Amino acid sequence: RLWLGWCAAIAYRGWSKPLHEEDLPSAPSGVRSDPLHRVAVELWEAELARAEPGKAQVLSGVLYPLARRSFYQGGALLVVSGLCNSVARPLLLKSAVESISPDEPLWRGFAFAGGLGACLLLEQWSKTQGLHIAGDE
Repeated sequence: RLWLGWCAAIAYRGWSKPLHEEDLPSAPSGVRSDPLHRVAVELWEAELARAEPGKAQVLSGVLYPLARRSFYQGGALLVVSGLCNSVARPLLLKSAVESISPDEPLWRGFAFAGGLGACLLLEQWSKTQGLHIAGDE
């Protein structure tokens, strides 16, 4: 689900010929809207039965229980992105600049530059996936 790898076969088939609805497999359960809608309706009915008339809460009664897991997963990935941005990247950049000194071995500068590139990759990946997961469901 995280990498959407299940879409690769569809893209490959669609590259060679136009796709029709019967060519498409059913979506994985995590991205189907039918079960999500059914659960939302059940939660809403339970909230209406629990709450006083006119006082039902959509946010706490339906949306939070429905998307709690995705919210926390996306939030955790966004925290990783923020830590890379505000802690790891500045420290790696400082160390990379300091490694330019003639007293430092050349491999150290390349190691910090590679670490900075990996940090940028992790930062952007976790930000993109975090926004997708937290905002998609």
